[in-house]
Amino acid sequence: MENGSKGSGEGDDDFGKQLLEVYPKLLLYARSLVQNFADAEDLRSKTILKALENRHLFDPSQRLEPWVIVIMKNIRNSDWRTEKRRGEVGDSEDILFTPDPLAESRIESYVELKKVDLLVQQLSEELQQVLVLQGGGLTYKEIAEFLEIPIGTVMSRLSRARKALRKLMDEPPHDEEDETKE
Repeated sequence: MENGSKGSGEGDDDFGKQLLEVYPKLLLYARSLVQNFADAEDLRSKTILKALENRHLFDPSQRLEPWVIVIMKNIRNSDWRTEKRRGEVGDSEDILFTPDPLAESRIESYVELKKVDLLVQQLSEELQQVLVLQGGGLTYKEIAEFLEIPIGTVMSRLSRARKALRKLMDEPPHDEEDETKE
């Protein structure tokens, strides 16, 4: 059975090693593209599967991360269009977490985390990406390499993301009923 890759198969081992190296970062990146952890896990899995199915299209002289990121973005965009056509696109209120109902501190943490997560989802995609990747423990250099942007751009986007998030956190909740009363 032929695996569809070029050459003697040695490249498959290298491809697999590179894919394993990028695997944890892909979850962080997926998390910046979708609204909940389960969807991020699904997106990462679909991306890995698609990358493996199409490894014969990968140019081994290039870096794997950008190639896999493009795959992930394409899958996310395709899934989103499909969900939109089916009317399955939910609100950011649909974010699912499973707090431990017996631990009051976990419930408080869950509520705060959900608030922050909803606010992060309001940021532009480029700001979400650097914020989530940095929050996941990646260094500025790693983020720059992962997204193929200069470190200065990473720092600038992080600064803008933090300021925007701080501003959103300081804003009072938007209530449509208050607007109708005025």
